[in-house]
Amino acid sequence: MESQAQYALTVSDRPGRLAITIRVREDGTQTLYTALRLQPLALSDRALASLLVRQPLLSVTTIALIGWHALRLRLRGVP
Repeated sequence: MESQAQYALTVSDRPGRLAITIRVREDGTQTLYTALRLQPLALSDRALASLLVRQPLLSVTTIALIGWHALRLRLRGVP
């Protein structure tokens, strides 16, 4: 995306819902639109245990995948 692009970030924080949207326009044309809608959960031992069971080692997996992608780019000659 060009540095001359126009970026619009919108955050809506309502009870029970958080929404974040990003819009990018270049030369009057929308080139990117992305949105994230989240529902807050109470921070409790039960909620944390549930997340651990449903998504074990999520951060470790993410870091490993980023490293794998970086290695593949390096092998292709990308600095």
